[in-house]
Amino acid sequence: MIGAYTRTYLPDQPEVPGDQGLANFDVLTQLWFSSEDDLAAFWARIRQPEVSRAIREDEANFLISSRTQMYSVTEEGAD
Repeated sequence: MIGAYTRTYLPDQPEVPGDQGLANFDVLTQLWFSSEDDLAAFWARIRQPEVSRAIREDEANFLISSRTQMYSVTEEGAD
C-alpha cells in the first residue's frame, strides 16, 4: 500500500533563508503511493474506527495532533 516512507527531523537551530523566522514544526513525514488506488486504500483503512483509534492513541505519545498538517502533492519529473 505505502510505496515509500521518510521522516526528516529539523535541526534544533535550522538555517532559514530570508526573514521567515523559525519553522513551526520539527519533523516532516512523507508517504509515497504507487497508485491512486493504493492511496484510496490507505485512506479507507485509516478511517476504520479501530485503526483510527489506534493511530490517535499512538500519536498522543509523540505528536501534537492539533498542529498536524497534511498536504497531497504530485511529484513532477521523478522519472
